[in-house]
Amino acid sequence: MKQQNEFVPEKTCEVRLTADGSHTLYSDRVQEHYHSTFGALQESRHIFIQAGLIEAHRRKTAGLQAAGTARSTNLPLKLFELG
Repeated sequence: MKQQNEFVPEKTCEVRLTADGSHTLYSDRVQEHYHSTFGALQESRHIFIQAGLIEAHRRKTAGLQAAGTARSTNLPLKLFELG
């Protein structure tokens, strides 16, 4: 009989639709959504474009945004906004 690792549940995440029509992951293990349920795309635009990229351009400075760039939604969104 195969023994399951107690730290890795069989089903860890499921994809859920958010209010803006984009998707987020829901973790069964921690019972939380990865993005806002109001909208994953809306959240990414606010945090990484409006509060990050546009503000950095206004100040003429740039900070480390590796955490945002690593997420699959944010890099394509940044590139789209830069146009």
